[in-house]
Amino acid sequence: MIRKSAAIVAGLIAALWLAGCGTIDRPEGGVLRLTTQTWRPTEDPRIRAGDVARVEALAEQIGERLWAASEGRSILALSGGGANGAYGAGVLVGWTASGTRPEFSVVTGVSTGALAAPFAFLGPEWDDELRGAYAEGRTGGLLGWRSFAALASPGLFDSGVLEDLVEDYVTPELLRQIAVEHDKGRRLLIVTTNLDAEETVIWDMGVLAKQGGVQAVALFRDVLLASASIPGVFPPVMIPGVDAEGRLVEEMHVDGGV
Repeated sequence: MIRKSAAIVAGLIAALWLAGCGTIDRPEGGVLRLTTQTWRPTEDPRIRAGDVARVEALAEQIGERLWAASEGRSILALSGGGANGAYGAGVLVGWTASGTRPEFSVVTGVSTGALAAPFAFLGPEWDDELRGAYAEGRTGGLLGWRSFAALASPGLFDSGVLEDLVEDYVTPELLRQIAVEHDKGRRLLIVTTNLDAEETVIWDMGVLAKQGGVQAVALFRDVLLASASIPGVFPPVMIPGVDAEGRLVEEMHVDGGV
């Protein structure tokens, strides 16, 4: 029994070491080549933790929204927990069934909480999608042997199952509805970690949703995927950004809880 346990531990250590051997192809210096298809958002939806002015402006917007609400001032914070995210989804659906679930003025999501946040933000009408994402077996293969990819990826598992899940549920209609609620003053915020800059990034998803189009949908999906990508378990997500010199660069984003 002791030998068997030691072998399992040794195997896990080896797998973690091998995961570190995986590489990600990146342009030299991280700088992307501009093309006619390169998309730059009309308003950058990311708020870097070090940008004090933008953080304070966001806090002021949220404060104004909360104090302007005649009733139901509420903030919902959906945190991580891996598979336990299904529990949070169940609480939201049960809250709807109780008839007491409020309309949240602000919804924040980090790690697995980022996947549920858009549905929680849009309200009970999206409970079917929330239930489908968590409770219909879609996440069953996330950490299965078929997804094991330590030899070919900078993560223990391939993120294909998670990517498919996000792609199926993050649709142009979902962005359109989020944009409508954003215009009412409500806010949906998702957090990722920029590994290159070693900083927290807050994404104002309503700002992104209002820009619409195929590329906005793609970036919306990437942000959710990045926030749910635990370092070492899933590979990081490469997201275009603009550096201090105004150049388009690739940023390496992972779980916002880091």
